[in-house]
Amino acid sequence: MQGRIIKLISNQYEVLLENQEIVKTIASGKMRIIQSPRAGDIVTIEVREGKHVIVEIKERLNDLNRPPIANVDQMLIVMSAVDPDFSVSLVDQMLVMAAYHNIDPIIIVTKDDLIDPSDPVNEDINDYIKSGYQVIRSGKAYDTSEIEALVANKFTVLSGQSGAGKSTLLNRINPEFEIRTQETSKALGRGKHTTRHVEFMPIGTGWVADTPGFSKIDLTVLSKEDLRDSMLEFKKFSEGCRFRDCYHINEPGCAVTKAVENNEIPRKRYNNYLKHYNEIDDTRKRY
Repeated sequence: MQGRIIKLISNQYEVLLENQEIVKTIASGKMRIIQSPRAGDIVTIEVREGKHVIVEIKERLNDLNRPPIANVDQMLIVMSAVDPDFSVSLVDQMLVMAAYHNIDPIIIVTKDDLIDPSDPVNEDINDYIKSGYQVIRSGKAYDTSEIEALVANKFTVLSGQSGAGKSTLLNRINPEFEIRTQETSKALGRGKHTTRHVEFMPIGTGWVADTPGFSKIDLTVLSKEDLRDSMLEFKKFSEGCRFRDCYHINEPGCAVTKAVENNEIPRKRYNNYLKHYNEIDDTRKRY
């Protein structure tokens, strides 16, 4: 049999089979030595002595460490327009990590009903739209059909800042999400997340895995090339650079820096790129 791991606690795994049946499994001793199974893994199962046993993990399309999860189709980056304030820095970090892992990112802006059209945050949000990212604005009583369509028949990882209303948003689609999230928190200790528990939950006709809220992502695990190649805004201009291996810092004939000067690339996003580039560079020099 073949299926996908949708939940793991310690060394026990729940697997969604191709016929939509969910079975509880364990990993064979040999399997655990070769590779530790993760939520999202597509696996082959055999029945041994009346137990379902994972005997093979298929090659992963992508593989995240925080949370430990694999084979996701997309990342919903949930950020609030206000309370807490919209963070361009955090959005940029998550967009880079999504691109690095070949995961399609979608930005969901919550609490949109709490700001007015003149609020400066609208400019930051519109910059992502102009750059080519898919952005959905959401608020209290907003229609959720677009988000339901996005997660339908897909495996999605949910990411974003603490307090942005991730659970509230998804609870409007499926009330069970909030209930199960609370049960998980009680079981593990309120607010405590552990790598031993990762779970995909049904949202509409899709499956969504929540992640802890966080304020900073460590991009120093990437190379400078990884960072550069993860910037969507750079792609349509970089072909015009004089040098093929241009890092878009201070090289002569750089089409990207020219685009920044012409306001074709948001300066905030470029400044964040410089910041992360220097952090990666400093880390490489130290080690």
